[in-house]
Amino acid sequence: MKNSSPPLFLFGPLTTCPWCARPNGLGHDKICTVRPRQTVIGHDSLARIIHPTLKTMDPTAEDEPHSFEGRRRNDIRLRGPFRGSIDYDIKAYTLLAAHATSTTTRPPQDVPLPAHITQQSLKYLNRVGRLATRLRPLTHGRFLPLVFSAGRLMAKDTAVEFELWKKEMGVTKLARLTTRLSIALLKARSRSFDVGRPGTQEDTSDEF
Repeated sequence: MKNSSPPLFLFGPLTTCPWCARPNGLGHDKICTVRPRQTVIGHDSLARIIHPTLKTMDPTAEDEPHSFEGRRRNDIRLRGPFRGSIDYDIKAYTLLAAHATSTTTRPPQDVPLPAHITQQSLKYLNRVGRLATRLRPLTHGRFLPLVFSAGRLMAKDTAVEFELWKKEMGVTKLARLTTRLSIALLKARSRSFDVGRPGTQEDTSDEF
């Protein structure tokens, strides 16, 4: 019986991209400049995991509250004793995008390649986190982007925030949370392989 879905960890079912006619290799669907952006980004999956988790520690946790300006929304707002007045904006980015790889440098001779790639990836996530902060909407509380990518990578400020969460929820619960977030990103990435040709319905996203 033929499987209608392509195998996990492989690129799309077509060897040539139907949008730009270039080889459809691993990750090409994320960097193709012609192909419409995909909808399955992992963002909503992360929000559905993080929001109820925070609500167990702070009953005031609000999902997708309007900003002070009213023109856009953040993802989660807290106004209780756990973290005080703070708004979270969840960001999930792919490290295969052109703007993520354009500043990648060669590894120094004394630095292993995997360590160098991780360092460059974290540098990129920190940069997009700073950009999100500069573009933040006006709110009555603090603002913090929670910036994630595949493989449990997260921006420095996000990692610091998770350490504060760990003090409240404990090591085991935080480990379960980060595992669920990683799986959600992986599932979102695998679902994107089903979208591979013009005419296939897609949603739009600015991130993962």
